Amino acid sequence: MKREELRALGLTEEQIEKVMAEHGKSLTEVNAKLSAAEESKKALETQLAARDKDIKELKKGSEDNAELTKKYEELESKYKQEKADYEQQIKDTNLNHAVDLALAGKVHDTNIVRGLLDRSKLTLDDKGTLGGLEEQLKGLQESKSFLFVSEPSPATKQEPSFSGATPSGTGGTTPSSGQAFIDAFTADLPTTK
Repeated sequence: MKREELRALGLTEEQIEKVMAEHGKSLTEVNAKLSAAEESKKALETQLAARDKDIKELKKGSEDNAELTKKYEELESKYKQEKADYEQQIKDTNLNHAVDLALAGKVHDTNIVRGLLDRSKLTLDDKGTLGGLEEQLKGLQESKSFLFVSEPSPATKQEPSFSGATPSGTGGTTPSSGQAFIDAFTADLPTTK
């Protein structure tokens, strides 16, 4: 979506900014989900390759049954640990992405704020709902407000205004900018009577 298309639809600059901000948020969310899926895929592919290698070694070394049983138990223990590590890695990745999405547009640097959060108090349910973040953000806003983006309120937003001296000879009225240009240009010309 381009700004020119929105202007062609007759939207004001303020409306265009709001549309672009919302569009940016949705793109950030989609990119975060894509990144999490790609990381999960890479981790699964690595894990699958390691298991295939271990099975081939197991087939080669299956001469002695006692040795085979020992190797099987070692591999089973190793796989259980890898599975637990992988599940924790997925949880951490999903939590990081959820926190980044929640912080997008609210803070100047998500990595700094994420590092200040107590991860043990953050929860992420199956639906992707993040819990415990708002309470921590309130505390950080009070103690480290410089990390947060301040949003100007509509009441404090000022329209630009121009002021200055009134040119002499105008009788206190300001001529239009076109008339002022003409007057300045013709001031040096000789007058004919």
